[in-house]
Amino acid sequence: MKRTFEEWYDLYQNNNMFAFNHDVEGLLWLKIRAITRKEQLRNFLTRNPDIKILSRKQTDIGKELYQTLSGLPDSMPRLDNFLRDKSQELYVSKGIDVKKLKNDLYKVTDYKWGGDQNNSLDRYLVSNFVKPISSYDSLKSKASIIGDNAWNYVQNSWYNNWSSFLIETIFENHPKVVSAVGEIKNVDFLSAISLLI
Repeated sequence: MKRTFEEWYDLYQNNNMFAFNHDVEGLLWLKIRAITRKEQLRNFLTRNPDIKILSRKQTDIGKELYQTLSGLPDSMPRLDNFLRDKSQELYVSKGIDVKKLKNDLYKVTDYKWGGDQNNSLDRYLVSNFVKPISSYDSLKSKASIIGDNAWNYVQNSWYNNWSSFLIETIFENHPKVVSAVGEIKNVDFLSAISLLI
């Protein structure tokens, strides 16, 4: 059963990601969603001058692009190539030395979280220092504890961020995977069309 753009949108909004699995049209919809932000869309259309979008409203642009690309036999390779290139540009623009990053991650030897069990440094600091301590001198005496907690929180957040980055690059370098380039909520990777055929 062929779904409309709006039906895919509703499935996405209701977080029914299962509906997108093994469905070429759903995959097309997700890939289009990944490029419909203004700059991404402009770059995609510049690279594909035969695709014309007349809509001006953001809500209509995705729908028109979906309808246009649904009729093109090479729409998936175009989107895959664009998303792969954008993913690589993102890494290059950050100027990340992957070898140095790997070595730096090994420097983190203590994994003391800092903050509370809900990963909230702010809540932890307010609950344990701001609200219960009314004396400035008592608060000041806790400065090293507060500093240690802040450092642990920042260090471990940094570690999680960059180790995730390295793991994502492993997936993104696989020929059957394309990155959503961080533009779709709850979606990091998409399958290349060859997985579905």
